Amino acid sequence: MPRVFDGEVGGFGKVQRWGTRGFVGALSENRIVVSFRGSANLTNWIEDFDFVTLVPYAECPECKVHEGFYKSWVSVARGITAAVKELRAHMPKADILVTGHSLGAAMAALAAVHLYYSEGLPVSHVYTFGQPRVGNAEFHHFFNNGTTQREKNEPGVAYRVVHWRDPVPRGPFQWMGYEHTSTEVWYNEDSTNFVTCDKTGEDPLCSLSKPFDLLSAGDHRSYLGRPTGKAACHSQHG
Repeated sequence: MPRVFDGEVGGFGKVQRWGTRGFVGALSENRIVVSFRGSANLTNWIEDFDFVTLVPYAECPECKVHEGFYKSWVSVARGITAAVKELRAHMPKADILVTGHSLGAAMAALAAVHLYYSEGLPVSHVYTFGQPRVGNAEFHHFFNNGTTQREKNEPGVAYRVVHWRDPVPRGPFQWMGYEHTSTEVWYNEDSTNFVTCDKTGEDPLCSLSKPFDLLSAGDHRSYLGRPTGKAACHSQHG
C-alpha cells in the first residue's frame, strides 16, 4: 500500500494557502515510486507571486530555487525521505522513480535532488508534467547531473512533459533568472504526437514557440489525453 504524506504551505498574493501531498510506494521489487499531487491554484502563481529565491544546497552554492516550491517540498520531505529509505532497506536493488504534476512537478524535481545528493539514493527516472521553472541555470545543471543511477554508474532519465500551450511551464519567467531543467517533451494540442526537445531546457522550437497565454490553462488540466487535478477526481467519481 502506498503511504500518503500531507503538508500545508502559506501562499502569496491571491493564493492564501495550498495543500501539498506526496505518495511513496513500491511499483515492483525493483522500482520505488515517489509521486506529488498538483495544485489547482498554480496558474495564479504566475501573476500573483513574489518569486523569492533561496540557496539551499551546500553542494551547489550557486544554485537558487523558488522559495515557495522549496517550502512545498520541505512540508513533506521528512516523511517522504523516511518512507523511501525504509522501502529501500527491504529492496536494496530497487531504483527510484519520481513524478508529479504542476506544483507536484516542482516538488518532484526538488525531491529528486534531495534523494540523490543528500541521501545518496539512486534516482533513475524523473517524469514531470506541467512543471514550472524551479531554479536558476546552476540548479538546472545540478538537477540533471543528479538524475543518474549512482551505484550502477548508468545515466538516468529526466523528462519534463509539456502539453501544447500550458501556461504554467512559462513561469517563473526567464527574465527573473529562472531556467528550465531538461529534457522537455512537447505534446501537440490533442496529445496524439510529441517532440523531444533539445537539452537546453529552453528549446525555442518547442513550447516556447507559442505565445504565453493564461487563457490556455485548459492545457494544464489535461495531460496525455487524461484530466489532471480536480478534473481527474471528478472523472473517477462521475
